[in-house]
Amino acid sequence: MLKSQKQEIGNYDVTNTPFLHFFAGNIPWITQSLHFCPLSRIDDGMNDIVYCTQPEAGRISLARTLIAGDNGDYFGENGDNLPELRQNYVKCN
Repeated sequence: MLKSQKQEIGNYDVTNTPFLHFFAGNIPWITQSLHFCPLSRIDDGMNDIVYCTQPEAGRISLARTLIAGDNGDYFGENGDNLPELRQNYVKCN
């Protein structure tokens, strides 16, 4: 299994981590039935990034992620990412 590597580059701390999946988008729907970025808006100037790193997930977590992607169910009642999906959802510009 590959491990994360941390290093300093200039004023930045950089972590190189193997990804299982990575998606960046600015529209909520990827296909007619895949609601992969539910918080995304085309006019907000932000990209939504959904990613999962290798140490965080197994096959069951990836299957849950695909099922959750059908209707955008990544978030709990308080707006936090669901921990059982073992993925991260961030907005950035």
